[in-house]
Amino acid sequence: MEYPPAGVRARLRAGRQAVAPRPETVPEGPSQRIAETVVTSTGPASLKGSRVLIVEDAVLLALELETGLSEAGAEVVGPAYELEEAMALLDRPIDAAVLDANLNGRSVMPVAEVLAQRKVPFVFATGYGEAGGAPGGFDAPVIRKPYDVTQVAAAVAELLAAS
Repeated sequence: MEYPPAGVRARLRAGRQAVAPRPETVPEGPSQRIAETVVTSTGPASLKGSRVLIVEDAVLLALELETGLSEAGAEVVGPAYELEEAMALLDRPIDAAVLDANLNGRSVMPVAEVLAQRKVPFVFATGYGEAGGAPGGFDAPVIRKPYDVTQVAAAVAELLAAS
């Protein structure tokens, strides 16, 4: 581990057995509609000009989402790692959001409720919950972890196109 002024740098070593292939689809379940969109799209999703809130407590996943959504053209709001951070960011202009259902043991439902009231579309990108639909009964797409960021970008693009 190194701790330069610009941040933390870590070197990880792993054998071949630790490397997994990049998934092309998400598992069967409520997010299958999103998976079909990703597989059949003719190119990467375009989020040009959209402001997308990221609420994710896992720092590496949040950074990966931030990079992927930015590369798709989005202006990323956040990421928020805690519920209070996410609630504070709701004062900013937001076109769509990516929500992890569980933030360090706390539910993201207060954020989802505010977004739903404001008619801001969102997708759950989560490893929590059963395969029976969106957390909290919301009418929102669910992408189960582990996911590929291009799947999340395609889901957000689909939501924005439908709104």
